[in-house]
Order: sequence, then C-alpha cells, then structure tokens
Amino acid sequence: EQQHTESIVYRTASNPAGQTSKITLADGSIVWLSAASALRYPEKFGDGFREVNLIGEAFFEVAENPKKPFTVNSEHIQTRVLGTSFNMRVFEDEEDIQVTVATGKVSVRQKAVVADSLVEPVDPIVVLAPDQQFVFNKKTQTGVTQAVRAALYTSWKDGKSIFENHSFEDIAHRLEQWYGVQIHFSDASLK
Repeated sequence: EQQHTESIVYRTASNPAGQTSKITLADGSIVWLSAASALRYPEKFGDGFREVNLIGEAFFEVAENPKKPFTVNSEHIQTRVLGTSFNMRVFEDEEDIQVTVATGKVSVRQKAVVADSLVEPVDPIVVLAPDQQFVFNKKTQTGVTQAVRAALYTSWKDGKSIFENHSFEDIAHRLEQWYGVQIHFSDASLK
C-alpha cells in the first residue's frame, strides 16, 4: 500500500512602503495586503486546515468553509474564522496588534511561550463580532475589546485614509507606510 504525502508549496507576497496588493487564495478567499507588509500562504490548502502567516496589515475576506477553519498566524496571537471579513494589523515595530471585524465572527487566541518557543494556542481569549476590535499589547501580553466603526480601519483597502482620535505622530507613521515617504517634525510638540 502506497501513501501519498503531498508537500505544501508556500508563496510569500510582500509589499514595500507605498504599495498595496490584492491576493486571491486557492480557496477563493481574498486578501488585501497593505504597504510594508508580507503574507506567507500555501499555493493549495491541505485537507484539514487553511493557514497563512502575516507581518504587517491585511484585510481578509474569507471564503466560508465550516469544515476548514481559516487561521492567520502572527506574532503573539492566532486569529481563526470560518467565513468572515476582518482587518489585522501586526507590525513588528508597533506595540499593539489590532484585529477589527467587519462581518461575521472571529476568535483570537494567544500563543503561549513554553521553553522559549511559541506553542499553538488552545482556548480563545476573545470572540469578536462586527464593529468590534481587539487590541493586544505585546509588552504586557494583555488585550482589550472595544466597539469601533470597522470602516475606519478597513478604508485603506479602498484607497482612503480615514483617521479618528489618532495622534498626529500615529497618522504620520501610517502615511509613511502607505506612501513610502518620510515625515519629519520641525517641532516635537506637534506629535
């Protein structure tokens, strides 16, 4: 009896600052990958899972398949859905990770550190509904859930920059990523 073990071939899509892209995955899910971001994904998903890895920011429109949960792995947390749309922001140089739900439900799990390595999470720390956002602080390893207008956090995929209650420093940082420019403050108090 012969067993066939199909090896999974992975691709990595990455964008420099100032560039965004749209990726259609093998299952029909669509990913809008933001500037200064990278997505590692399989050419074809395996039998029991759909899993991708994200550094940076992306908006996911996940094709529904209850038998195959869709998982986004990132630093510190794992986000799992069946079929939904959500935005995820996980930059290495930012203190917080943000998961913002536009439609459907999303569960977020925290990766545990065992023997100096991250292990697969088991129980979700939060389940998010539309217009809810989970903000996870990497230093404190804690998170908070808040009500938001998801459109404010997903507008970038449509070429719009909408900010509400952001500091000028945060706005400048995002504009640097999106447009590939550097913004300098002549007066530090402007930040």
